Amino acid sequence: MEGNGNTNKDSRTESKKRTATDEIKETISSAYRKLEDWVRPKKGQPLFLQIVMFILKLPVLLLLLLLSPVLLVVLLLVFLIAL
Repeated sequence: MEGNGNTNKDSRTESKKRTATDEIKETISSAYRKLEDWVRPKKGQPLFLQIVMFILKLPVLLLLLLLSPVLLVVLLLVFLIAL
């Protein structure tokens, strides 16, 4: 009977453990959300300041678009069609 109690406890602790892939996915999604929030304009700022900040943040936005998997798939399809 003692063995059943220990195995139940072990299975509960194993279910709470996170795999490395889960940690990596969470870290990447967290970083992406922070970057997305950084790129968005703040609502309290005047329009002129929002425009200037957008121009300054534009290289980061373009880099994000270039690294987007959807864009890579579209570019690959266009390349394959052009052959």
